[in-house]
Amino acid sequence: VETQPTPTGRAFRRLGPPPPASPEALRELQARLTRPRPAEPTAAPVEGFHRHPLPTDPAAVWAAYYIALGLRPVPVPPGTKGPTLAGWPTLTLGADYWDRHPEQGIGIILGPSGLASLDIDDMEGTRALLADLGLDLEELTAGAVLIQGNPARMRAWFRLPEGAEGLSRRALAWPAKEPGGKPRTILELRAGACQDLAPPSLHPEGH
Repeated sequence: VETQPTPTGRAFRRLGPPPPASPEALRELQARLTRPRPAEPTAAPVEGFHRHPLPTDPAAVWAAYYIALGLRPVPVPPGTKGPTLAGWPTLTLGADYWDRHPEQGIGIILGPSGLASLDIDDMEGTRALLADLGLDLEELTAGAVLIQGNPARMRAWFRLPEGAEGLSRRALAWPAKEPGGKPRTILELRAGACQDLAPPSLHPEGH
């Protein structure tokens, strides 16, 4: 660091080494600064690692990603949230299906994928309910894969434990507030022959 006066009498500080003192030193510095950097070694692929698709990637890329993770994707018509192909709970499709039908959304068949899903339709109601049971929602879902389009709702995927293959769908609903009204679902535990809408699908509500 060197402090030097300026013609106006003010001082400035120059950081770093002094400038080259000769044309030879200048050429040496230029050569050093423009020397090609050695190529960085390419990291070996990590076994079991698959690149997470981007939101803008086509459905076929997402389907291939899910298949590589051992999940079972199923087509969902655009603007809906459920599959319509006959026999969909037992279908096994490759990513090429979405190459031919790029407009289709993607659902994941939970049972064959080895997944259980906690589908939360009321975040505050679920948080209060679990608190009454001595459970914390954030702690409970800390190790899960979370899917959230609507901030008032959330879906958490868990790996299905051994011996739990018989699980299906169980829902918890609050009674209707008005006579004759429909109960309001707070949460569902989903497994078996159920499917969850998955990215990059567009939910009917626009999420």
